[in-house]
Amino acid sequence: MEAASATKRLKAGDTARYVADEPHAIRNAGKSEARALLVVIHG
Repeated sequence: MEAASATKRLKAGDTARYVADEPHAIRNAGKSEARALLVVIHG
């Protein structure tokens, strides 16, 4: 996951939080299928 010029590699069960109105990206760097749950809170 990349957000606000920071990169974080996540493992199964990890949580990432970031401000979504800034440039960001979520990528699967692995070779197997990845699943994610995305929750957007608009306030």
